Amino acid sequence: MAASLASTLCGIPVSNLFGLASAPRTQTYDQLRRARNAGFGFAECKTIPDQPTPDLSSRYAFSPDEKTMENIEVVYAGDPDGFLRDISVVTAEDESWVVGMSLMARYDQDIWRRHVEKCVWGTGVTGIDPKRGTGVKFIAVNVSCPHGLKNRGMGKAMGLVPEIVADVVRWTQEVVGNMPILVKLTPNGDLDLIVEVARTACKLGAHITAANTMNGVVEFDHSVFPPPPHARGAVPYQWAGGIQDHDRRYIWRSGTLSQRRDLR
Repeated sequence: MAASLASTLCGIPVSNLFGLASAPRTQTYDQLRRARNAGFGFAECKTIPDQPTPDLSSRYAFSPDEKTMENIEVVYAGDPDGFLRDISVVTAEDESWVVGMSLMARYDQDIWRRHVEKCVWGTGVTGIDPKRGTGVKFIAVNVSCPHGLKNRGMGKAMGLVPEIVADVVRWTQEVVGNMPILVKLTPNGDLDLIVEVARTACKLGAHITAANTMNGVVEFDHSVFPPPPHARGAVPYQWAGGIQDHDRRYIWRSGTLSQRRDLR
């Protein structure tokens, strides 16, 4: 008998557990189609916000040894209706392949519910069958972005308050029913508080995923001005962003172990 990598993700059958997380590589039809054709078991689309968000440039900066990357790319910055139509096409082409919807919205019940309805069921989006919706199979609640949209009280600003996380999980459940919900935890904060957020989400029947990027600055490069990464068109100063590197996994492991002990 041939070996199989088939498994489940939050109860959803997948061909394997190698998947693409929400990132710049999951924000177009072509990218999602290539991921499916390459054999990935699932993909989580780039986070869709409830309001238009300008694109940023420069997006990235690297350490001198190129082992650490800092990004200030926040959320999907294109036409959300077009992206939702693209997602509906990808999921219709192969209904066994799993696509998840990552979303972010302001802390307001009506705004949150309407945004989930749009992203999942295609409410108000021309070209999407409301009976089928976008075809996504799980929802990833982004309450952990460390550097983006803090001025709107979103991202990490929500994910470090258990009561807020509980509210957005309930509001999402009211729209999607039994569809799996993943709460994306932040590593930026007191570990005991993050464990409390995880406990709160799980008590409501949600799943958790750890963790988003860490807030930081990769390097001060004084040979250029403004030093990268910076936001073109905004105040030309270097920005703190999300740090991604191999050493970050040690912090992830600590948080994951604490969560597992608490949630057993």
